[in-house]
Amino acid sequence: RIERHPKPVKARSVDSLAVPSSRTVRKVWLHGNQLTGPMPSWFAELHDLEEWIAFGNDLTGPLPHGQPDKLRYLNLRSNNINGTIPETMWSILASPPLETIILDHNNLSGPLPSSTYGLSIQKLYLHNNSLTGLVPEGFAQNWLQLVELKIDQNNLTGVLGPVVDDPRIDDVCPR
Repeated sequence: RIERHPKPVKARSVDSLAVPSSRTVRKVWLHGNQLTGPMPSWFAELHDLEEWIAFGNDLTGPLPHGQPDKLRYLNLRSNNINGTIPETMWSILASPPLETIILDHNNLSGPLPSSTYGLSIQKLYLHNNSLTGLVPEGFAQNWLQLVELKIDQNNLTGVLGPVVDDPRIDDVCPR
């Protein structure tokens, strides 16, 4: 496990960090280390990775199109990630599928995905980005594990529908 220590990691960019010699890394915690640059090229090679936490840095560029096979928790809050959200993040074929996606306070753009039926996402934070377009009909409606959904502070139009009044969900923004 790579964890944050009281002193920042002595690397300027995430890609300059050494690729872990063991591909069985399960958790990478790099939050608040003033790291710059894009997501590392070796990100998808960490097949056993379950958690990638790198919020509060200055990461740039688009999200990678590939992701580790076992990734369940992704937190890239408060960086400068741009581009669209890859369709691979919404794949119900992923095993196991992502449960928590925290991408708020970045520069993500483009629409929300239209086919999201049956996802097992528990928490989705996309607020404070530059997402555009119409909220797809039925978006998040059949996410049976969902407890928090935040998509406000974007340039989205339309309505969320029944998910707003679902008693299982603790927090939905906007209401």
